[in-house]
Amino acid sequence: MNAQEYKAATPNPLAAYERAARLYCAKLGLDPDDEIEAPHPLGFAVSYTRPQWEFAAEKLIDLSQMLTALREAQSPIVPPKAN
Repeated sequence: MNAQEYKAATPNPLAAYERAARLYCAKLGLDPDDEIEAPHPLGFAVSYTRPQWEFAAEKLIDLSQMLTALREAQSPIVPPKAN
């Protein structure tokens, strides 16, 4: 199996965020399909390319996690009930 076949057969965990990430790229004036060179995630001494929208999707996930933490921090702390 070559790299193209592997990529086609492997589901992308960021696919659910693709539409929003593409919109985010457009708002920043970036082409979401531009291929960006990135270090290999497993630390190999090679690099590979990813589309710009995948980087935007990761930023959106980070923002979502930050907003969730802020919302949870504003919730009152309720002590557990004693039996």
